Amino acid sequence: MTKGKKRLFVTIVSVFLCACMLFAGGSKEDDGRQKITFLTLDAVNFRGQLEQFIEEFNAANPEYYVEATFAPDVEQLFVAGLQTGKAFDITFIYSNAVTPYLESGRLGEVPDWFMEKHRDEFYDYSFDALISSDGSVFGVPYNYFPSWGQIMINVDLWEEAGVDPTQAKTWDEFMELCKKVTKYDQSGRMIQAGFSAQRDEEVYFINRVLQLGGVPYNSGGSAAFDNEVGMKALQNYVDIFNTYGVDDMELGETIDSFRRGAVASMNGMPWFGAILDNDLPDLNYAFIDCPEMDGLPNTWALFQVWSHIVSKEAVDKEGVWAFLEYLIAPENTVRWSKFCGELSAVKSTQEDPEIINDRLLAPFVEAMEYGVAGDVSLYTSEDVRDTIKNMLRSVVDGLVTPEEGLKAGAEEITRLNSVH
Repeated sequence: MTKGKKRLFVTIVSVFLCACMLFAGGSKEDDGRQKITFLTLDAVNFRGQLEQFIEEFNAANPEYYVEATFAPDVEQLFVAGLQTGKAFDITFIYSNAVTPYLESGRLGEVPDWFMEKHRDEFYDYSFDALISSDGSVFGVPYNYFPSWGQIMINVDLWEEAGVDPTQAKTWDEFMELCKKVTKYDQSGRMIQAGFSAQRDEEVYFINRVLQLGGVPYNSGGSAAFDNEVGMKALQNYVDIFNTYGVDDMELGETIDSFRRGAVASMNGMPWFGAILDNDLPDLNYAFIDCPEMDGLPNTWALFQVWSHIVSKEAVDKEGVWAFLEYLIAPENTVRWSKFCGELSAVKSTQEDPEIINDRLLAPFVEAMEYGVAGDVSLYTSEDVRDTIKNMLRSVVDGLVTPEEGLKAGAEEITRLNSVH
């Protein structure tokens, strides 16, 4: 990007931020309605259902009016709102983005009456990243963003190779099968990955640490994986590229490659299935169970919950809590999960027949039995995720030895979590 284009981009973003901040705070409309401003991600598996929820709520509650802003970068607007004191009344955002601000005094605490009425409806772990040191709660969990739990396969690519991935009982056996659906061109450049691991690499690593009996963090957030368990988890990831050769960093990011038919299998993500059903309805994909590694039971790190955060200025608005109660009503959490392809933080949703029998969600509901929370969500902020990703990639690319990469990654994560 040229300097001129960069300046233009900064100007556009600044204008957008100013416009959003100007209208962020809710107010009374001319007709006496209480206006509730709502910020959320502009995503294909979010927008349609949220727009419908808002339309229904506004029609059923004439004393309130929810006005939505759909943005490509919610965190940027959220942080800007905190800094200017002109935050949106409600922000729908992943909880880890909120964790650094729990002690800032800038967030609106969820009132006691709401917690007493609804606390038992949610999974306990879904609050982990939303609770301050004094026990105050600063958000209402809504859904879990799954990036593991199953393997997602391109059925046509496996059938074309005459290989059945479900025959693999162990991870090593699965990798051997993945070799048979990996393709190269005449120059030796990979053009089809048997298993692509270039998406949510940090999820892969943390899952393996947990599966091997370790924990990613000590109390307080310092890294706990600079040891034999961490080395084995790191090596397991590196082997995908350098031992089995079923993925190549030059091939490209997993989701883009899967969409264009250049990936035979990847980490399973039901939300991605919801997007594919919308964008590429003819793509033939399916989910299969994760093979075991070293005969150990599978684990699934439960983190990156999306939550509704209320601004400090809006906690006394009855319309805010009326809208949130509408969103967490069981009939609406079922509709939300089926539309977006994510698991609800409301426990009863996973017991609904519509979810249990859903093609995308059912495999992940079953996988929840081996989900592990602990302090995973609390200490896996975005910069920590990036640190793990960089650690893994630097070792794959041969820039550092596994020992050097593991040590440097652990030290940086310990530093980051001490700052937070």
